[in-house]
Amino acid sequence: MPRAYTSIWSLPVRFFEYSTTKSRAGSAFVFPSIVPRLAVPVLCIAIGLTYAFIIVSARVLNPLDTSWYDGDLAQSYLGWLFFRQEPRLVLPLGWSHAIAYPFGESIGYFDSIPIVATAFWFVRNVLPAEFQYHGLFLIVSCILQFYFGFRICRTFADKNHVFCVIGALFFLTAPILTWRANVGHFTLTAQWLILAAIEQFLVAHNEPTKLNVWFSGLLCFIAGGIHPYISAMVLLVLSATSVRLVLHRFVAPNSTSSRDIIRVLASVPIFFVAAIASLLLFGFIHLDEPMPVRDGYGYHSMNLLAPIDPYLPALVLNPQQIGRGQYEGYNYLGFGMITLAAMALVSRPGLLRDLVSKQAIVPMCLVLVCLVLAMSSIGTAGSHVLYNIPLPDCVYAVVSTFRSSGRLFWPAYYLVFAAILAGAYLSLGRYAAPVLIVAFLIQYADLASLRNYDYRPATKHAEVLPLNQPDWGTLGTTHKHLVVLPPWQCDANTTPGGRNGWWLFGKFAADQHMSINSFYSARTSAPFTDFFCNTQVRDLEREGMKADTVYVLQQSYALQLKPELLNNHFCERFDRVALCSRQPGRVGNDLLHRLQLGTQVTFTDANREAFVLSATGWSEQENWGRWMVGPVATMTMRAPERAQGLDIRFAIEPFLPPGHVQRVEVSVAGKPLAHWRFDGTGANERMVHLASTDIGEDGIAALTFVVPDAVSPVSRGLSGDIRPLAIGIRSLEVTEPAEARRADLPTWP
Repeated sequence: MPRAYTSIWSLPVRFFEYSTTKSRAGSAFVFPSIVPRLAVPVLCIAIGLTYAFIIVSARVLNPLDTSWYDGDLAQSYLGWLFFRQEPRLVLPLGWSHAIAYPFGESIGYFDSIPIVATAFWFVRNVLPAEFQYHGLFLIVSCILQFYFGFRICRTFADKNHVFCVIGALFFLTAPILTWRANVGHFTLTAQWLILAAIEQFLVAHNEPTKLNVWFSGLLCFIAGGIHPYISAMVLLVLSATSVRLVLHRFVAPNSTSSRDIIRVLASVPIFFVAAIASLLLFGFIHLDEPMPVRDGYGYHSMNLLAPIDPYLPALVLNPQQIGRGQYEGYNYLGFGMITLAAMALVSRPGLLRDLVSKQAIVPMCLVLVCLVLAMSSIGTAGSHVLYNIPLPDCVYAVVSTFRSSGRLFWPAYYLVFAAILAGAYLSLGRYAAPVLIVAFLIQYADLASLRNYDYRPATKHAEVLPLNQPDWGTLGTTHKHLVVLPPWQCDANTTPGGRNGWWLFGKFAADQHMSINSFYSARTSAPFTDFFCNTQVRDLEREGMKADTVYVLQQSYALQLKPELLNNHFCERFDRVALCSRQPGRVGNDLLHRLQLGTQVTFTDANREAFVLSATGWSEQENWGRWMVGPVATMTMRAPERAQGLDIRFAIEPFLPPGHVQRVEVSVAGKPLAHWRFDGTGANERMVHLASTDIGEDGIAALTFVVPDAVSPVSRGLSGDIRPLAIGIRSLEVTEPAEARRADLPTWP
């Protein structure tokens, strides 16, 4: 007869310990005692593949389709593209010399799954050019998620295969897994590793066999080659498993000897060594580089209401008011699972006593530890802050490594899943399987909005920049490197290409087999940041452009470079960026169109020419013109050919709160040209005169505007605008200079 189960924590049995009698849940829902050896793997493959197809569609699963990459997944794909071009493997595995030029970087910090990328690297030459493995990884993750969910259910449901299959479906369709697939975090869909560790935890009653130890060590090694968060959670569960084995010695003194306890404790270092060795091997830990301190710890935390917060529209429960970054702490159980827990408790209220039993000590401690880690040092429930514990710098430096702390609840999350399923099996008896089917249908319907994500085609770089033109399509044959200034990791807003620039130029560089300095990484150390944001700029301004390098620069920055720094590069203009390369017969720059005498240039948002003129210190163009922001701004223009001087007439929009006066000084190359004063009286047109000596040999002149009286609207109670404003420009007009000019300048009254 099967053992008498009295607690949800005593339900799990050794995986290979089977009863030859009928299941406690009744014979009506039990498969024949002899199940074909391939039945379970075939079922896992079929169900896992089907669910992967449901949540992401066939085009994502197709390894030859890369048109859907965008966002974080595009980051992962770029890591693979650069890594597969490496001529040979080096340590750490997954290292690419082409990313973060001139240093290189591990693709582990691009979520490129280095353990998988390394396996495919060996066959890279026979793979198609447009090959991706993220869809395949998701398929494998879904298959193994169902498989280990099935194994967990089988630890307490004996041979009630229907119950185990439906229970495994709960694990497969777990909201946190579907969520990660839908937001493009395929790396974090390897949650089956946590389930495999939890299964080891649930069956921990006796001394672990060598097979258990090696299997657990393998889990740690695989997790370390996929993602540090997964590795940390697997280590946490397996450490709790060893603790549970030791405590079992005191609960059942005759079951375990002192020698067995020593063996159990000796297995823990094996797990840590396997995990750390893997993290080192695949480049997640750099011994020669200090770990950066990440700001924002506590921002991506878990809200205490997360288990009942669907975040998206659901059947019954409504999204809760949580912090902006707490989507990373998404841990919704699902209404079907919540309903199942309620039914189990109503059927058998005594299940609550199990939470304070001896067998529950370690499971409850594990849940509590995961909850504390996930909530971080700033605990919240809905919109309310429960506690805010200041941390010493040394502690903060350690915990901030896991900035997205909300994920660390996953072991507890799946342990709660297992406890609810075990409680339902224990309390519902012969009705367990049919009730579980109904609960799963509720769960599946409740999560419908979670499965409605559509992977749209990513933005093509050729549609945004002229990188598909003949001259640019062959740059990889004449240049080795692509340098973007400022690179994305220094300023995602002003970098060429904007917030999508890392993908636009990264994909171009990978296609051209070039290295690149601009990248989107999960972390960047302080020395890296200083080099890319400061040193690299100073090197260019001191040594000039390198012959083997293509430069993509902000036009405003490119216009300020001295001609001798171009070093025979030709810079051409496209929208808001300058593209500089060595091209036969072309030297200098063609960034500014020559102004035409008598032509008025408006600064409205529809005029791209005005954007080029107003180089630095200006806001985005609006429908009326453009505000100067801050104390200093520049405006760069190219004079008409053979111009012997210019008169430039500006239509000004001064910002004049009541009683305020604005003063403006205009200069060129340090030479004062005019002093303006605006007090609300008189016309707002102003003019400056450029002599022929103020215009460079290439026809370019850069005006500098200095305003000492800029003030923000919010400081005067006029609006919520915090920008310091002084003047805005509606338009300008260039004319030939008048015959006579005053030698002196008006001064500010």
